[in-house]
Order: sequence, then structure tokens, then C-alpha cells
Amino acid sequence: MNFRRSFLPICLLGFLGIGVCAGQVSETNGVVRIEAEASTNRVARTLGGVSYSWTNDTATPGFSGSGYVEAYPANDTSTVTVTDSWETTSPQINYAVTFTNPGTYHVWVRGYAGDAASAGVYVGLNGSSLANPRIDLQQFNAWAWANTAAGSTNLVTLNIPSAGTYTLNLWMRDAWLDIDRILLTRNPNFSPVAP
Repeated sequence: MNFRRSFLPICLLGFLGIGVCAGQVSETNGVVRIEAEASTNRVARTLGGVSYSWTNDTATPGFSGSGYVEAYPANDTSTVTVTDSWETTSPQINYAVTFTNPGTYHVWVRGYAGDAASAGVYVGLNGSSLANPRIDLQQFNAWAWANTAAGSTNLVTLNIPSAGTYTLNLWMRDAWLDIDRILLTRNPNFSPVAP
């Protein structure tokens, strides 16, 4: 807990645009567990004249860790869905991850969406989208894990070609989506247990 408290003032910078919130995460035995609020940095972006950013929140009970992040509009009311050019137009949150075991990693996201209009997020690596980048939550008004590409049963994966540090990216698709945790695993049959 002391580690998170020492970074709290820095996390607040994320609300202003670009902020640094935590340090690097490491893969262990083919698994990476990330608390979404512990990002490396965040980039706010303006859509339709409204600034959107990933902000820390604790209003929805049932999260793990010290909270979660929410794709949030600066005016507290706007909603938007980003369907193209998200790498350069959508709010972004980044996580530095050090991998010792290269290979294919399956991406899991634990989130909370009120409905299908607030259920989507894009995933990328080192600033580029994955082949099937969009994950939509399928369960609403509850914390839920998701790992398949939107509209399919294909698992969302990323390829780590060699050991080293990479940047995992999330981009907002739908405003108001809450993200609590991210899990990367080399095991295609792995199923996370809530939370």
C-alpha cells in the first residue's frame, strides 16, 4: 500500500493530459497481471470539442486494488464511440511490461460497462493496434472478464518476439467504460477468477 500512496500525486497528473502513474510490470512464468490504475502514462485527447482521458475512480464497488480507470469526458456528460484512427485520436493509457519469456500472449480485460454503448476498448503494443484490437465486454452492470475480439470468438493475442520491455496500450472505444485489471497469459486455456 505504501508504494501506491507514494505515486498518488503523480497519478493525478493523468487527469491533466499526460501523466505518469506507476512503474514497470514484469511477466512471471508466462503471466502478467496489471492493475489498470497503475499505468505508466496516459494521453488525453479531444473528440468533438470535448477532452477525454482515462481517469482513476472508485465509485463502482467490486474492483480490485486501489480502484480502476474510466474513459471519462471532461464535461461529465458527453459520450462518444471511436471507430477509426484510435491510435492518434482516442484517449490512451500505457503500461510498461518487461517480458522474460517471448511468445504469444492472450489478452484478458476485466471491466464494467453499463450497456453495449460503453463496452469497448482497443488493445495495442508499442503504439500499434493488434490484428484484432477490439475487446467488448459481454456482460453489463457487473465486473466481467473478456478476451475475444469484438463480434467473434477469436482470442485477442499479442506477439512478444524477444525478451525485453514493451508498452501495452489501451485506447478508448466507448466513453464511460471502466477497466479494473488486465491479464496477459501464454496459456490459451487460462481463465481468470474474479476479481
